[in-house]
Amino acid sequence: MTDRVIIAGYVFEESSGEPLPYVNVYVKRTRSGTITDTAGYFMLNAKMNDTLTFSSLGYDRKYVVINDSATDNMKPLIVFLDTKIYELNSIDIIALKKYKQLEYELTNMRLPDDDYTYAARNFPFRPKDLDYYTIVNAPGFGLVFSPISALYDMFSKEGKERRKLEEIQQQDDLYNAIEQKVSKKLIMDITGLSQEEANLFIEWCNFSHDFIMKLTEYDLISVIVYKYGVYQKRYTQTER
Repeated sequence: MTDRVIIAGYVFEESSGEPLPYVNVYVKRTRSGTITDTAGYFMLNAKMNDTLTFSSLGYDRKYVVINDSATDNMKPLIVFLDTKIYELNSIDIIALKKYKQLEYELTNMRLPDDDYTYAARNFPFRPKDLDYYTIVNAPGFGLVFSPISALYDMFSKEGKERRKLEEIQQQDDLYNAIEQKVSKKLIMDITGLSQEEANLFIEWCNFSHDFIMKLTEYDLISVIVYKYGVYQKRYTQTER
């Protein structure tokens, strides 16, 4: 005689008596099971003395041991689940301030003379201990260590002046890169022009910054040779 049995029944909500669909019903020993249908009905195989687990989101878990009463073929197994109560910590709700008021308070706040302000005033030197900071490397920001510091950096006079200085520095770096790529020496070597004539030729070409930076060295030389040919023809025609 086998001890394997078929268990069938219904799951209901304790408070309302309504059937509960999609409840997980499984044998605790094997972790195998099924779910209830829309009428709360389930059926699965188990063994005598197995423990059935009934679980569903929002309800307390319930366990039923398979015994003679649970295997009575004349009566389905009826299970009721209690609603689970979740206790949450209290929260404080604070109304947001208007943008202009927030900007005014941030730009006029005084920060302690800690590692952050030291770093901001002595940029590009870094503070001594950065292990506990979160460093954000973003355009327009230097060393940002907290949301408050980020907001202060965004609105304060010092932050705006520093970002303007960074923009100027980026422009200077771009101009230096262009001058190195299209140097007067390169123009003079290719065309044979004097230094003064090379300056006039560069002004006449009027290359855009993006155009110069995208060209390879070979393409740049080819463009200069072509432009110089056009420049010579126009210069000769002007003299005539």
